[in-house]
Amino acid sequence: MGVATAVWSFLHFILFIWAEGFFETFTQVNYVAGFVATLILIPLFITSNRKSMKRLKSSWKKLQRFAYAAIFLSLLHVAILEKTWIIYAIVVGLGFIIRLPIIKEKIIGYRLAKA
Repeated sequence: MGVATAVWSFLHFILFIWAEGFFETFTQVNYVAGFVATLILIPLFITSNRKSMKRLKSSWKKLQRFAYAAIFLSLLHVAILEKTWIIYAIVVGLGFIIRLPIIKEKIIGYRLAKA
């Protein structure tokens, strides 16, 4: 899923630069947020393979945690765009919150206690 996200983000950024120009990236807060999120995805994309996992060992997991920052910036990028996109950002943001380890563990604990 992360690799697909990175590929789509790279394509989105390339098409944006082609249509608007690179310097347009720095004209609005939402563009800057999207740009920084894309920059964060580059090392995550490069190290998303078994060979990198073996080489980096425990550092790999620490590096991959930067995905949370990329997600937050991507949601900010989308939420600021237009009023209609705020709904998308909220839905995806809730999905992101549920995936946070501390929240996920509480949900799993609740479900196990209920069963």
